Amino acid sequence: MAPVITGKLVEAFWQHMAQRFATRSRLKHDALRMRATAHALALIGVLEVPVFMERYTTVWGHTIYTPFVVGVAASDEALWWQIVVCTHEHQHVVQFERDGQLAYMARYLGSSRQRALLEAEAYVCNMELHHWRHGTMPDLQALAAKLRDYGCQPADIAAAHALYLEAAPAIEAGRIVSEASRVAIDWLEAH
Repeated sequence: MAPVITGKLVEAFWQHMAQRFATRSRLKHDALRMRATAHALALIGVLEVPVFMERYTTVWGHTIYTPFVVGVAASDEALWWQIVVCTHEHQHVVQFERDGQLAYMARYLGSSRQRALLEAEAYVCNMELHHWRHGTMPDLQALAAKLRDYGCQPADIAAAHALYLEAAPAIEAGRIVSEASRVAIDWLEAH
């Protein structure tokens, strides 16, 4: 059963995930590295600077840069979204650990297809958490369409959609395939 979402619960959740995955979070607008990244992404056509800085949470190594204050939001749904974002970003940390820093960055920045597949793997966490909380699948086509914002090509977005369609039956059967989602859901079920 899903817990009541409060700011304190969200803060505790982020602290748990940070401890489990050896991460820390920082406000994005305070980070010079994020401003430089925003300009680099704009140059390669991924996102415009204000959009990147104000709408997207970003992982760099073991630091998660947020455009929001963790645990502060105007609604329960916005607080839930912070839990989903935390889980999604920690799946990127799993990828970073699995692939190594240079390989991960080369995959993410060097290829629309690889960026789409890395994001799709992390968006499976969104699917898992949505199903855990609501008992339904989110709109998988809409989830894939989000990858346009990442500068992904239509064929790569279609590949991500195919990955979602492949993962959906296992998720609907109650299997959690993402490492970050397993850690997140275990903690949420205990609270």
